[in-house]
Amino acid sequence: MTLPKFVLNGLWKSGAKNYLAKALAIAGLLGIGALGTTLAANINLNGGDNVEFGQGVAQTTACDNSIIITPSSTFINSNEAGDFYFTSLAVSDISSACFGKMFSIKAYKDGQSSPLNIYQTNGSDDYSEIKVYDNSGTFSLVDAGLLEDDIVDITNGFSITFTTLGPPPSVAVALAKNVDRITVQSTDSVPVGSMSFSNNLIWYGPNSDFALGLNDFTIETWLKTSDQNAGIYDSGESVNDIGGFAFWIEASSVKYRINGYGGSGYDISYPMTDLWNEWHHYAVSRTAGILRMFVDGHLVASSYDSSVDPGIPTSVNTIDLTRNDPAIGGLIGFGTGYAFDGNISSLRVVKGTALYTGDFTPPSRLVNVPGALLVLNSESEGALFRDFSSYNWTPTDVTSAPQWSSDHP
Repeated sequence: MTLPKFVLNGLWKSGAKNYLAKALAIAGLLGIGALGTTLAANINLNGGDNVEFGQGVAQTTACDNSIIITPSSTFINSNEAGDFYFTSLAVSDISSACFGKMFSIKAYKDGQSSPLNIYQTNGSDDYSEIKVYDNSGTFSLVDAGLLEDDIVDITNGFSITFTTLGPPPSVAVALAKNVDRITVQSTDSVPVGSMSFSNNLIWYGPNSDFALGLNDFTIETWLKTSDQNAGIYDSGESVNDIGGFAFWIEASSVKYRINGYGGSGYDISYPMTDLWNEWHHYAVSRTAGILRMFVDGHLVASSYDSSVDPGIPTSVNTIDLTRNDPAIGGLIGFGTGYAFDGNISSLRVVKGTALYTGDFTPPSRLVNVPGALLVLNSESEGALFRDFSSYNWTPTDVTSAPQWSSDHP
C-alpha cells in the first residue's frame, strides 16, 4: 500500500523524530491528514554556541560585521522512510557594504572538513556550495543549478529553496541531523578572466529559443579591443537576411544593425574614438519599439525599430527577429572579415526585458536573470564557455577556439 506524502515544515528534535515519523505513517494508513507539532533541535553554526535550527545565528563575513543565517528543515513521509532534510535557507541583515560581493554558502557535519552535498539537480548533479551575487541589494544565484525563481529577495537579504519542480528538478539531499555548521563567506565577484579572440567564432546551432521575435530584449558585454571591424553577437545565418541583426564594431564605431529590409540595413552607432584597448561595458536594448545603445551605462544612441523603411525609421513598427543560430566573435557568412580580435570577459542576452532604458551603473558581473538566454562569464580556463543561464547551452561549434586570459575589467 502506498502511503500518502505528508510534509512538515519547521524545526525538529532528534529525540522526537522517530516518534513523529511513526505518527505520520500511522496517520497515512488511516487516511488522516495530520501534521505534528513544530519541535526544535540544536545545531552548531559557525563553531559558536548551540542555537535552535531555524532560529537564526549571526555570522561575520568579510563585507559585514554581522549577518543572520536562518536554516529550515522539512519532514517528508514516504512508504520507504521519512526524515528531516535541510531544505531552505535565509540570509538577512546584509548591509550595503556587501554590494557587488559574492556569497559562498556551505554546510558541514561535525568533525568533517569537506562540505555536505546540499541538493541535487537533474537526478545526478550534486551541489555542496551555493553562490549568490549581491547586485546592490538584489540577489542572484550564480552557477547553482537552481532556477532564478528558487531565490527570493527579502528585507536586506535573500531566501533559497533547494527542493523544486524545475525544470531542472532539484531535491534536498542533506539530512538536517547532519548539518552542524553553516558558513557564509563573501568575496569580490568580478570575473577572473576573459576569452581572448583572434579570428575565432563561437557558434550555437539553430534553436527557436534564440529567436527574439517581437519581444523586448537586452544584449550586453564587457569587452576590450582595437579591432575596427569585429562581430560581437550575430543572430545567425546570413547577417543581411530578413529577421537578423548584429551587435558589432565596424568602421571604428560600435553598432547595432537592423538587417535585410528593402535590401539594406539600418544602424544605430557610437564612435569608438576614446574606447580602444580598454575595458568598457556595451549594451543595446529594445522596448516598446525603441532601440537604445549604451556605453559604460550612458545612453549614446536611440532610434525607432521600424520595418516600414529601415533607412529612415520614423515610427514604431517592431521588427520580427527570427534568426536563431547566434555566433559570438564574428559574423556568420563573412569569413574572417568581421572576426573579433580582443577580449570578452562576459556577455548576456535577455529575451523579454529591456534591462536598461536610461543611464545606469554597469554591473561588474553579468548574472542569470529572468529571461536570460545566454550568460557567459570566463571564470576559469576549464569553464571557458560555461553558460550560467538556466539553459546551460554548450556551443555547437567553436572555430579556432579563443584562449583563456587572466585579463579582465
